[in-house]
Amino acid sequence: SDSLSPLATRKSEPIAVRGLIASAAVWKPNPHHRSGDANSEAWQTQWDVRCTQLRDGGDWRTIDARCTLTIDGRIDDLLPGDRVEIMGSFRRIAPPSNPGGFDFAEHFRREGKFVSLTAKSRAQITRLEITSHYPLLRWRAWLVKQVDRSLRRWIGPEQSPLAAALVFGQREQVDWEHQQALMATGTLHMLAISGMHVEIVAASVLLLAGPLGWRPATLMILIVGVCGAYAILAGGNPPVLRAVIVVSAFALARAIP
Repeated sequence: SDSLSPLATRKSEPIAVRGLIASAAVWKPNPHHRSGDANSEAWQTQWDVRCTQLRDGGDWRTIDARCTLTIDGRIDDLLPGDRVEIMGSFRRIAPPSNPGGFDFAEHFRREGKFVSLTAKSRAQITRLEITSHYPLLRWRAWLVKQVDRSLRRWIGPEQSPLAAALVFGQREQVDWEHQQALMATGTLHMLAISGMHVEIVAASVLLLAGPLGWRPATLMILIVGVCGAYAILAGGNPPVLRAVIVVSAFALARAIP
C-alpha cells in the first residue's frame, strides 16, 4: 500500500495533491470523446506522478504515493522534474468486475501504483517549480515531444499516431481500429520497438555516411552515437539495448584494421 490507497475507494473523490512529474507524457485517444461535442477532447495525456503532499483542510501534509495522472487534452508542456499542484479526483485501481477481464489492479500493483488521478483540463494543474530531479528522463521527454510535434506537422494527424509507434514506440497513440487492422494482417508486432528498428537506423547511417569517405573509426563513433540516442528516445527497452550492443560490436569490428 501507499499513503493514498487507504483513503481511496472505487468511486472518484476530489483531491488536492502536490508532487513531481516522473515520466514522459503519453498521448492516447480519449475513449469518451464525442465528435458532436465541441468541448470534448479527442486525446488524453498521461504521466507517472510521485505525490509528496496532500491537502488536509488548510494544511499540506507529507505523503508518499506513486500514481498515474490522466488529463483530457493533448498536453506537452509538463516534463519530468516539474513540481506540480493537482486539483482533480482520485480513486482506487480496482480489479476487473467480469471474470477473465484484464486485471489492471494487479498490473499496476507490480509498479507500486494503487491509485489513479484524473483532471478535466490543464487548468487544474499548476507548475510550482522546475527541480533537478530526473534529468535524463527530462531530456528524453523533451526529445519525445519534439519528435512527436514534427511527426504531426509533416505527416499529418491521421498517420502520425502510427508513425509515433514505429519511431519511438508510443503504441498508445494508435486507436483500437488500427490495432485490429494490424492484428488481422499479422503486422501488429511492428509497433513494438525492437532490434529491427535499431538495425534500420544503423544501416541508414552507414549508407548515408559511407559515400563521404570517412574513416571507419569516425563511422563507428557516428553509428554508436546515433543508435545510442535512438535507444534513449525509444525508452531503453531490453531488445533495443541488446541491438545497440550488437550494432556497436559490428561498428567496432569494422574500425579495427
